Amino acid sequence: MSERSIQGIDLEVVLTDVKVALEVKTAQSDKVRFGKKDIDGLDARRAEGFTPYFAVLGPGLLDEWVFAQCFSAEIQAQRDYSIFQLRAYRDTALEATVSATFPAAVSKYSVVAAQGGQVALNQVLHDYACFSVA
Repeated sequence: MSERSIQGIDLEVVLTDVKVALEVKTAQSDKVRFGKKDIDGLDARRAEGFTPYFAVLGPGLLDEWVFAQCFSAEIQAQRDYSIFQLRAYRDTALEATVSATFPAAVSKYSVVAAQGGQVALNQVLHDYACFSVA
């Protein structure tokens, strides 16, 4: 896994049989907006052989992650999209993979996040051998 937020996307992950590029958004309402940098970054990773996704978590306490594949020219920058609309592009297998471990990760690292913020969470990531900053 590589953190690439300064280059237009948030994460690159190599799964068993696919390379995935992720732009991660946590929504404050039932809508989300993507910037030109987000879309351009995903398009660049697509050209490098990655499958591009928007990973969106809604504002509700019980909301689940939506992993919506980004198809070139279908999502436009600076336009609001409802999280419900993005479900048309979802990858349910990827969602299931994340859903299987996400609650445990939140439980395990919530105190770290509350006490140390992003700096502490970055250290957690750096402790994993498979993590790198690109």
